[in-house]
Amino acid sequence: MRIFDTKTIAYLDLTGSGVETIAHVRENGRIVLMFCAFEGAPRVLRLHGKGKVVEEQDPKFVALRALFLDRVRQRQSPNAALADCDDGPPDSTRAIILIELTRISTSCGYGVPLFSYQGERTSLMRGRGTKAWMALGCIVETILRSVLTVCRVSKLKACVE
Repeated sequence: MRIFDTKTIAYLDLTGSGVETIAHVRENGRIVLMFCAFEGAPRVLRLHGKGKVVEEQDPKFVALRALFLDRVRQRQSPNAALADCDDGPPDSTRAIILIELTRISTSCGYGVPLFSYQGERTSLMRGRGTKAWMALGCIVETILRSVLTVCRVSKLKACVE
């Protein structure tokens, strides 16, 4: 997550979680981020706001993603097969969720269980740089682009008729 000013934050929306956040933000713009204290004193923090989905084709995407590159690189693992790529292995960023905060609230967190942090999971990135994963990604991307093209053409035809 990145904090830009007192009312604006953003975070990376990653693959592997479905596309529910993007769907909900597009539906009505509302979003709430909830942070829980799993160690120490109980506390819950909620950041309420209006979200905007910034996807790869958006002109703002490259500049916003650059602000997260330190985080993206931490998740990537070295892969000799991709040594000639400028950016290294592909990361799992699907979009960036930009949020204009409208309310910040806290609550006691007495119902939040205690957990201890053991580290980041590596499962998401483990296979990302492999040739099989990249081939699968190309196939999926081709299918998605075809579906989107068909949808756009259908919408255009509906508008014209």
